[in-house]
Amino acid sequence: MQGENYPPLHPRCRCTVTAALGEDLPIKRRSRIAERREKLDGSVTYKEWLGRYVEKAEQQNEKVKAALQAVMVENNIRGELMYPPPKIDFSAYRFDKEHTQGDLHPHNVNEEEARRFIRDAYFLLIKYNGNSYNYYGAEGAAFVRMDLKTIRTAFKAEEYDDKIKKLIEVCENGR
Repeated sequence: MQGENYPPLHPRCRCTVTAALGEDLPIKRRSRIAERREKLDGSVTYKEWLGRYVEKAEQQNEKVKAALQAVMVENNIRGELMYPPPKIDFSAYRFDKEHTQGDLHPHNVNEEEARRFIRDAYFLLIKYNGNSYNYYGAEGAAFVRMDLKTIRTAFKAEEYDDKIKKLIEVCENGR
């Protein structure tokens, strides 16, 4: 899965993957692509499987990413786009209650919700020289300060402005 055991694994990732199977070797197991749980009968070669499932998913991701970038330009949204966002372990990062539940920032988001917003995010915008990772998804957003190792703030989707709503719509229509 991209971000977990398939590149890109992290921002600015330059990792590559090389298949260990020969092109003519048949595959006799189930496809692990969630959308298509079909049993492969052994007549499908690795190259056919790659084209049918992996490359098709990558092409769809590229279409969605291009559409997201177009909305970003149109709406003057800044940041480095990561779609889909890489999976990063933030379990050791501190949760900043003051910025999500305090009097100045009454977003009323608890730590569990903020971590879920990161896990379920559609896309990531990297800002401020890589110090701020802003995750956005259907339920809400969470901003992580990488330099401080802190989940700095989080808020629910009801607080999205029209620009972010357009980006979310692109992701939902492209899925």
